[in-house]
Amino acid sequence: MLRIKLFIFSLLCAGLFFTSCEEDPTGPGTGGGSVNAPFADLLDEFGSTFTGGTFTPGATFRVTVDATSNVAQLSAIAVARDGFNLGVDEFDNIDLADADEQNPQLLFGTDKDFVNYTFELTAPDTEGSYLFEFTVTDDDQLQTVSSFTIDVEGVPTPATIVLDETPSTIESPAGSLIKVNVLATAGSLDMESISVWEDGSLITDVSRLRFNDGTWAENPLPLADADRQSVAAGVTVVTMPGDHTYVVRITDTAGTTSDVSFEIIEIMTGTALENVFSFVLVSNASGQGLGGLDIEDGVAVSSSSSDAEIRDLGIDLGQPASSNWIQQVEAVNGSELRVVDLAQLPEDFSFASVTFKEQIATAYNTALPVTTSPVLQAGDLLAVGNPDNLYLIEVESVNVTTGDNDDNYEFNIKF
Repeated sequence: MLRIKLFIFSLLCAGLFFTSCEEDPTGPGTGGGSVNAPFADLLDEFGSTFTGGTFTPGATFRVTVDATSNVAQLSAIAVARDGFNLGVDEFDNIDLADADEQNPQLLFGTDKDFVNYTFELTAPDTEGSYLFEFTVTDDDQLQTVSSFTIDVEGVPTPATIVLDETPSTIESPAGSLIKVNVLATAGSLDMESISVWEDGSLITDVSRLRFNDGTWAENPLPLADADRQSVAAGVTVVTMPGDHTYVVRITDTAGTTSDVSFEIIEIMTGTALENVFSFVLVSNASGQGLGGLDIEDGVAVSSSSSDAEIRDLGIDLGQPASSNWIQQVEAVNGSELRVVDLAQLPEDFSFASVTFKEQIATAYNTALPVTTSPVLQAGDLLAVGNPDNLYLIEVESVNVTTGDNDDNYEFNIKF
């Protein structure tokens, strides 16, 4: 009997021994783990413990990870949702540049002893409950996992946008600056950007756009913080030939869009062109042909003629005979030469599209005056002005002859 009692006593002692040798499951961080694991807390913007909450789809919220090393230095912080690490495009560590963001985020320098990172997260677009976990790992691969749950409920109200005292149908000549006034108000989320579309496509030539009479840096255009709840804006568009439908779109922080549309109908008004000349031949001024251009009559004249508005510069005697044509022109007899800058004109502007004098004036007024032209190439556009008229010249072709001085241009002219 004594032997049986001693055996039972031995079993009880063994059980107590093995129980006392098990690792303490309660660690220093909010997520538990080894007693040697890092310390970690999740804080809200007021420094209190972050416990989650209820958010609308697409809403953003911020969580600060406050971590301190324990036995070993810190090595990384990872953020996951429902068991999967987030991509770097799914959160924003506001304490780091976007290019430096990782997940897991490796830690270096003083961050290995103590780190305080604030993460901006976005609630999913679908209603439901979502588990977020922040895992702090140290150099001994011990981890502290801190977590919270958010509930996503309700569909966010989109922004509203209307035309403010602007008709929805506007008649205008092509190449005009048309300004519409829009009034936009945020829904349940902040507004993030404004964009302009033409016939269903985003306008990529931002030189055609103005925002409150200022330049439009990009399309879509991010809204300033002061405009994210409401904005009254003047949106200006340079019109194109033909009839077109335009949409001004507001996009909120969840990517939800709100549109207002208007139509611009082209009206054919303007001063008719006086004349059009095609394939006027102007020769190398140092050769046998006529090196001047009488633009008004559309004929070549002597480079020294008082009827010429522009003339060729001839040859450069310092160059080999086969390549000595300068291939440039200059204005003469009181005319002014300009090189047309297509970047300052509507995207579809071309010599062929010009049907009114006003279009030539626009091309001339947006160009910079030059003493001599650049080396001319086929397709170049020149504008010439004098007290009598404004002229648009297209370089149809540049014909170089290497064995003689019969080099020449062919010009098309409108005025």
